[in-house]
Amino acid sequence: MKTLSLLLGSTLMILNGLPSAQALPAFALREKVSCNMCHANGSAPHLTEYGYLYRRAGFRLPDNIGNKENDAKAMTFQEHMAAGVSLSYEVLSNTSPGASKATLAANQINVPEVEVWPLVGAFLGNFAVWSEIDAAPGTTGGGSVDLSQADLRYAYGNANSFFNFRGGIIAPEGFGASDQWLDDGNIPLMETNAPFYNQDSLATPFGAMNAPQMGLEFGYNYLSSHLTLGIYNGYSGVTHSSIGTPSATPLTPALTNRTNGTAKDYKVQVDQFVGDIGAVTLAYYTGYLQMMDPTGVFEWPNDYNASRAYFTYFAVPDKIDVLFGFGVANSHFVNSSNLAYTNGSPIGSPDGSFQSRGGFLGLNYYVMPHLTLAVRGDYNRFNNTPEARAQATGQSFQASMPFENNQFIFKFNNSNSDLTTGSVLAGNSKDFRLEWRFLF
Repeated sequence: MKTLSLLLGSTLMILNGLPSAQALPAFALREKVSCNMCHANGSAPHLTEYGYLYRRAGFRLPDNIGNKENDAKAMTFQEHMAAGVSLSYEVLSNTSPGASKATLAANQINVPEVEVWPLVGAFLGNFAVWSEIDAAPGTTGGGSVDLSQADLRYAYGNANSFFNFRGGIIAPEGFGASDQWLDDGNIPLMETNAPFYNQDSLATPFGAMNAPQMGLEFGYNYLSSHLTLGIYNGYSGVTHSSIGTPSATPLTPALTNRTNGTAKDYKVQVDQFVGDIGAVTLAYYTGYLQMMDPTGVFEWPNDYNASRAYFTYFAVPDKIDVLFGFGVANSHFVNSSNLAYTNGSPIGSPDGSFQSRGGFLGLNYYVMPHLTLAVRGDYNRFNNTPEARAQATGQSFQASMPFENNQFIFKFNNSNSDLTTGSVLAGNSKDFRLEWRFLF
């Protein structure tokens, strides 16, 4: 097993339904190391095995689990608090299905997020905490402030074998080193497209991958093998779209979980690092999602499950990583009234099943210490939709330039979807963004 003498922690967070990860300077100060120890080429959020272990052990070296004296030495305000701000410029254009001309949807300067971590890090040998307050400023002022994460962690054991736990408001922490991209919001289509006839659940939740959840996670770590079991209150960020007149109506928490919120969602996940070869993640999630019919009148209970497999292959160690993955999502939903209406006309019973299958293939190229390039292709296929052989495709190019507390990111995404209703992506979309992130 590789030495664990130098590590830097990292985590992946949520903001408004999209993952957002940073490498915190507080962790670098605590361990007196470079960001490269936990992030390939220093480009967060892509984790090395060192960074993954550091996070699982509660933001400490696994060798230091139970070492109260070591945690006490780092008991300073500077090493348990951090903040950050992002500045971006984005140009977004959309071409609707069948249209010959693109429409400019955005051309703006924005502050995507302002983040404060009032308390992070390890305490008392076995405990740790992660708390985060996110502000999402509006493009013309105003905005919102949310407590996006607040969990308590515990680790027990030694570097070769230890248990870990976290509970509270749980935000995403990804799948080891196997699905982390340079731009943490640039997630694969298979994680974002989930149409149900004329319904749109935005992102099918996969554990806490796409939205924070109240819950518990239990883990066991043996050398380079890691098991995680999770139980959650369920997903409560549901919207619906009306035929011809899109709208978004959030449901109450009681309606997003069977029997007034007493039903639970479950996840099992296995992460395996294979020396200098790569990493593998296998995960399964099953849950319950309440949706609305197109008129916003009837409830559509939806039992669903999702399976994911992610792989990272260190093709040229410290130079080129190849990443690929595959996912399947199955849903079985029932119209509680057995008949839905739109504009006064019945559309029939939509009871039945829906399946989406997709995958991605990409690579990260570590050009030099302060420059990483990434490309990715996505494909997603949908069954039981009004369109025959409905599908979505995407191409992405990213560049990351990390330097000390700064990270500069360039992103260009091109996506196409032949779904005419109920899809987040319809027609062609081109998204260009340049972002500067600064943490202190």
